This record gives sequence, structure tokens and C-alpha cells, in this order.
Amino acid sequence: MLDATLDALAAVVEASYARRGEGRRTTLAVAARRLTLMRILLRGARDRRHLIAHSYACRTGLGTHAALAKAKTWARGYRHFAHLDVAKFFPTVDHGILLAQLARHIPCTRTLDLCARIVAAGGTVSAGPRWHFPGDDLFTPQARSIGLPIGNLTSQHFANRYLSPVDHRAKDRLRVRAYLRYMDDVPLFGDDRSAVEEQVHALEEAF
Repeated sequence: MLDATLDALAAVVEASYARRGEGRRTTLAVAARRLTLMRILLRGARDRRHLIAHSYACRTGLGTHAALAKAKTWARGYRHFAHLDVAKFFPTVDHGILLAQLARHIPCTRTLDLCARIVAAGGTVSAGPRWHFPGDDLFTPQARSIGLPIGNLTSQHFANRYLSPVDHRAKDRLRVRAYLRYMDDVPLFGDDRSAVEEQVHALEEAF
């Protein structure tokens, strides 16, 4: 029964992406179904231990207002501040990296397959610029599947998982005390300007 439901919901999501050009009515018609799909996904992704305490968005009690309140508290308590933002974040999320991360924390193969189908469908309408990285040849970036739809609930949860390694680099390796992330926005605070600048450079490498 659950398998049939997952297949049906995945088909609805894929079809909604394919028909987006037909207007607002199609988008609104599948909104409730997407919410149901998100709930099913979250049942399969119970393990949230990979998220740090100050990773915000799409987490109970850790939404926009909580992130803003924490940022204000740290702004009053530290002398220096830096803000990092990922350029074109959602359109450039690498599908292979994201799905490998999800596989480490979602044991259900059916849920993983559903995630893969959602990610692939979203990439057809939201792929952004393609970057070259060390070791790439001229055509390597074109072979990568990239992009998540901005605004989708699934995209927000996937984004939390995708940037979680950056959070752990900041907290576990760099020992940044006043650090938080809301999607791809990362403010950090400190009393030593040189230390903050070094932390920024180290995190830029992680991004």
C-alpha cells in the first residue's frame, strides 16, 4: 500500500514540474499532495544527528524568527561579524553529492528512490550555471546533474542536508563558537577580527 502511494505521489510531483508552463492552476492543484509527500519523506529521514544545533529552516522551533533572534543576540555580544552566502545555491546543487549524502542517513531504499526522482525532476526546470573545479576537463560540468526548485519544501530539507558538512567544518574543525546557518546564508561572529577573517577563508574552501 505504501509503495503504491509513493509511486503515485512521485508521479504527481514529476508531472507538476513538466506542466508548470500551463499556469498557476496546475501548481496550486498539486500543493496539498506535495505536502503529503514531504511528510512521507520525513518519516524516512528520522536521523537528524547530522544537523548542528544552529542549523535553521524547516526544523521545529528553528525557523526564521529563531535564527534572527540568535543572530541578534550574538551581534550584541561580539565585536566582529561576517556573512557568507552561496552564489546561485539552489540552481547549482549537485545531484550526485546530495543523493550520496541522503543515502548515508536514509536506510529505506524506496524513500531514496523517491528522493532521486524528485531531485531529477526538479533539475529539469531549475539548473543554473555550471562551474569548473580542479580536475575537470572542458565538458565535465555539462555532465553533472544540478539544480533544486527554489521554494519547494523538499528543496529546503535537501539544502539543510547538503550544507551540513560545512556546518561541521565550522563547529568541529574550526571551533567557531558563534556560527549559524539559514539555508545558504551563514553569519558568524567573533571578537578577534583576524580570527574571523581566517575562519571565513577556511569556510570558503568548504563551499
